[in-house]
Amino acid sequence: MDSSPEHTFSPSSYSLFSEILAAQVSVKPDAKAYTFLKDDTQAVSISYRELELAASRIATELLKRGGCNGNVLLLFPPGLDFIQAFIGCALAGVPSVPLSIPRARQSLFGLEKIANDCGAKVVLCTQAVSGILKSRIPQGSLLDRLVWINVDELDDSEQAFFTVPPSQPSFPVFLQYTSGSTGTPKGVVVSSENLLHNLRNIASLFRFTEGSTVVSWLPHFHDMGLVGSILTSLYAGAQCILLSPVDFIQKPYRWLKAISEYGGTLTGAPNFAYDLCVSKIRGEQVDTLDLRSWGLAWNGAETIRASTIAAFAEHFRRAGFRKEAFAPCYGLAEATLMVTGCGADTENKIISITQSSHLSGESVELAEAPSAETQELVGCGQSFSDQSVRIADAALLVSLPDLQIGEIMVKGPSVSKGYWNNAEASAPVFDLMLDGEAGFLRTGDLGFLHEGELFVVGRVKETMKLNGKTFYAYDIEFTACDSSPCLKKNGLAAFSIQKLEGELLVLICEIRRDRLKIFDGEEIRKAIAQAVFDEHNVTVHDIVLIKPATLPMTSSGKIKRLKC
Repeated sequence: MDSSPEHTFSPSSYSLFSEILAAQVSVKPDAKAYTFLKDDTQAVSISYRELELAASRIATELLKRGGCNGNVLLLFPPGLDFIQAFIGCALAGVPSVPLSIPRARQSLFGLEKIANDCGAKVVLCTQAVSGILKSRIPQGSLLDRLVWINVDELDDSEQAFFTVPPSQPSFPVFLQYTSGSTGTPKGVVVSSENLLHNLRNIASLFRFTEGSTVVSWLPHFHDMGLVGSILTSLYAGAQCILLSPVDFIQKPYRWLKAISEYGGTLTGAPNFAYDLCVSKIRGEQVDTLDLRSWGLAWNGAETIRASTIAAFAEHFRRAGFRKEAFAPCYGLAEATLMVTGCGADTENKIISITQSSHLSGESVELAEAPSAETQELVGCGQSFSDQSVRIADAALLVSLPDLQIGEIMVKGPSVSKGYWNNAEASAPVFDLMLDGEAGFLRTGDLGFLHEGELFVVGRVKETMKLNGKTFYAYDIEFTACDSSPCLKKNGLAAFSIQKLEGELLVLICEIRRDRLKIFDGEEIRKAIAQAVFDEHNVTVHDIVLIKPATLPMTSSGKIKRLKC
């Protein structure tokens, strides 16, 4: 999709991701590139020139230490250090591996497993991070043998000088380890070609320009936060305001306050974030916000609810937010990030379908209007002119017609070549034949097309066959969550277990922290069971109530249903 005439960036001018920063420095060296809001009162910024100097220092250190002989783990708290390190790796021609920092009581086994899988030789981090982690690492272990470099201890006075290693568009820029919501994490190889293609499409569709102000609290080690916010901002020359994910979760008002104070024009998040804002931001706080500058609010990474869009738009209408700003989208790490999306000021496509057709797993029957017997689905937009999205019968590898549910398949320059050093896992996912045409990615997601729009209905691995019908986990979770005010939103997992009598439905539900001392477990179980039966005509075999923050989740907030 071509950029509009108002854009000042030129997608065709870049062949390597590492060229972008130098191009921005050449036209506006002293402009602010990123600002990190450390808390409610402090903010620290970095210009494009300062970013180039810091990244060059890190690139020099990597090449001095022989870092180009292996991948580099990036272990950083939210802030500017991570961005400097990521770009420093790109300048040095070394693939980076952005990761979350293991929590205090979390085992280091997962980190060591990724380090071994990607052949890491170096860890870039801060002095505080290395001090905490290295004290927990057994002597002689793989993590102990890595070279640890604290970027905040590098000599600022030392001149950064290095020879840029030869590179090609097909060379990896970074490895995006998948969230692990449906299995073991794997390292998606993202090349310059993949990355630039996706950045171009995001910037064009969402209208990222040099005059844009992006506001993001999304984790920097997750594809939506990294590619969708941090890197697309750099690509377009937009100013990017960053917050910590923890600061947002603790006080969602901080996200909207930053949009209000900095005149944010572009920002987005998964669906749960909008629900959280509605439930946590009170009326008197809404009155302190000015959201008129907010031109586009993308919504992706999980099921998008029509009720969420309506509730958020109504709750913040008097602050100047427009419902038309919502831009539902769909993507995944294996396709770098975005696959389909809605542009700015595009009316959201919301359709009603009959429950029976939705549950059949075969074809969709449209309803004329919403009712108790229908379900609303939100369209995730269309694909791009140089990318193909099809719905397929995954067994026969043939495309299906409109309004027929099948697996979403994608082909285009954004699609990765595979998982790092894992041909066995890559083979059934990448470069598949569809309709006799090679190069398709199997997403593992189920959906259908209607008038060119993609509608996502669930994941292949998260469907259940109950009473002869196909159910999607998120549908049952949504029904159960609404049955009691004591249940945490996005804190439920529905799945089936196999018994002699067949597949049986089980629900694991987190109790809200503010209801721990007053909830009645038996009443909650009765309410859930009744709601699920009334809505889906299926009996719940077991309901397990658990404490807050104990549901198995990925680093990006997705439920690990298989682990449950």
